[in-house]
Amino acid sequence: MKILITGFEAYGKRKKNATEEVIHQFSTHDLEVNGGLHLETLPVVHGEAAKKLFYLLQKHSPDIVICLGEAGGRNAISLEKVAINYMDYPIPDNAGNKISSCNICMEGPDAFFTSLPVDSIRKRLISSGIPAEMSFTAGVYLCNEVFYHLMNWADNQEKKVIAGFIHIPVLPEVAARMQKPAASMATFTVLEALQIAIETSCKALQETFNKGSL
Repeated sequence: MKILITGFEAYGKRKKNATEEVIHQFSTHDLEVNGGLHLETLPVVHGEAAKKLFYLLQKHSPDIVICLGEAGGRNAISLEKVAINYMDYPIPDNAGNKISSCNICMEGPDAFFTSLPVDSIRKRLISSGIPAEMSFTAGVYLCNEVFYHLMNWADNQEKKVIAGFIHIPVLPEVAARMQKPAASMATFTVLEALQIAIETSCKALQETFNKGSL
């Protein structure tokens, strides 16, 4: 199985993005993947994030795709259920673009649901002592935008692709510098959570293959 994992570069006034730290460190994490594991960082720029994502999807033709995003204020691994066809940036992106109240894809459906086995992932995370939750909003910024483009792509593939989006809390060192106390999660915990998400997704895809529905 070929697997693609993406994170985002730092944005706004923050110097670090928790997902970028995960991408940098996961390459040395202990996980055996037959077919290849690819880890990439996307720019926090309207249009450019989707452009790089599509390039990576075409280059690697992955069977499983997990896009990661940072969510300040959340205190658990948030497994996103749905991507909506809407964007309304709360802050400008890293190129200064401020997108207000418009569709991501004019002719696209209103929403796409994740194909990650989120229920199974959540159960495994909780049983491993990692806070996890189901989320029904990926926001209206770059995270949801990338999530929507990803699911639109997956929906148009001839082969079965498991794909989705996961939000993670900010880094402890970032939370410590905030004016008000904020939730955070250490990178090593997120690495363990991501490993569980990948393993569970691989199992789900293999079960689908065994049923002969691919």
